[in-house]
Amino acid sequence: MIRPVLGTAALASSALFAAAALAAPTQDIAYVKVAGSVNELYVVNHDGTGLTKVYATAKKHGITALDFSPAGDELAFVERASGSPAVLKRLRLKDSGAADGAPVAVPNLCGTVDYVDYNPTDPSVLMISGFCNQQIYVGRVGVDGTGFATLQQGNANLYVSEGRWLRDGVSYIYVKSVQPNVQMLCRDGCDPNAGQLLWSGTQIVWNDVARTTDSVIFTDNVGNMRLVDQSGTEVTPPVASGRDAHFSPGDDAIIYRTPHQASGDYVLIYDFNVSRRVTGKGEWGPVDWRP
Repeated sequence: MIRPVLGTAALASSALFAAAALAAPTQDIAYVKVAGSVNELYVVNHDGTGLTKVYATAKKHGITALDFSPAGDELAFVERASGSPAVLKRLRLKDSGAADGAPVAVPNLCGTVDYVDYNPTDPSVLMISGFCNQQIYVGRVGVDGTGFATLQQGNANLYVSEGRWLRDGVSYIYVKSVQPNVQMLCRDGCDPNAGQLLWSGTQIVWNDVARTTDSVIFTDNVGNMRLVDQSGTEVTPPVASGRDAHFSPGDDAIIYRTPHQASGDYVLIYDFNVSRRVTGKGEWGPVDWRP
């Protein structure tokens, strides 16, 4: 279950709200800012200190997926440009939060990658979702590009995507669709008789797995962030209206993006009682909170 936290303090316009400090060797939140024709990648402590820009894309490139390594010393992200294949990159971070060199592309990947997630027990392994040889897949691969294995494979009539590891680093969740307008949140083989079908609806996007439990948060077709446990029971009513939610290390808060508005969006932190702004109004890409 989600545990409530004590109150939080308001943010300055460009910093995070004040909260109890976590023991972390580097900044523990990452987010992408859309700055004209480029995307900028930042890391920052959740108490507002250490805001650091670690990367900026080339013009007309975008960052579409982002994940923090369990140790907080590396980011994996998907970068793409119109008309070009997506590239999965890794960026090492110094203890100060600054980039430790330039990003490095994960080599030898087939096709395009849409999503990435570090294995919580073995950060040398990634879960990726993408498209290879005319097949949609959820798979695993080493951070050096070796050891690729397909975990779930789709086809023209079967959609699979958005794979994420569970806490044990063995089981995983993903989204599956076998008919129009019906998507399923699955664990492993998605056998309903084994309790592996967790939720179904017309849309399931932007999922994340809790750090201390295996509860899953995702956004449904009307923009509500829903929270379910591994029995498929909805833990609370819809958490809030938003997208791209990620749990804090203790599962006592989430970071997320507000529903897109032409006038601008925000990145917020929600402690299951009240939301606080992480950023000012703008256009924001993926976000993550270090496990």
